[in-house]
Amino acid sequence: MRNNFLNIVRVALVALLIANLTFLPAVPAIADGAQHTQFTGFFGLINGCNGETVLVTGTVEITYHVNQTGGGQTHYNINHNFHGTGEGSQGNHYHMSFLANGQFDSPTQDFGSFQVFDLPYRAVFLSQGQAPNIEVEGTIRVFVADGQATGSLITSITATTCHG
Repeated sequence: MRNNFLNIVRVALVALLIANLTFLPAVPAIADGAQHTQFTGFFGLINGCNGETVLVTGTVEITYHVNQTGGGQTHYNINHNFHGTGEGSQGNHYHMSFLANGQFDSPTQDFGSFQVFDLPYRAVFLSQGQAPNIEVEGTIRVFVADGQATGSLITSITATTCHG
């Protein structure tokens, strides 16, 4: 049953994030050598604790920073944050915090001017009603083109935990 739930959540997340990447423009900014990308995104899942479908929207921020180490090597740092609010199909209100961070000596995959980085993430959905909270962990892939983060996609869900 747990694997079945993970598959359902994975399909819902991938579908929502693909739609998010397709239709929402990113707004880049540069500060302190880091590239900042910000856009409005959404995240949906089925709360396996109570069967409620949950959809939150909010601001996604990806910070991408590259620097050279003392030995002339390239070092990459990526921070992916998403804070959203929304309502579930049973009328419960949720606040969601999604965090992913990674430091790399090289991209997960490198295609010249296009790279991908796989980061571990943790998302916590806090119910403002009677519904239990849910915590989700897994891997998210961040896409970088010409030195700018351009989007992300959840590639795995490794754990879900009910609280309350």
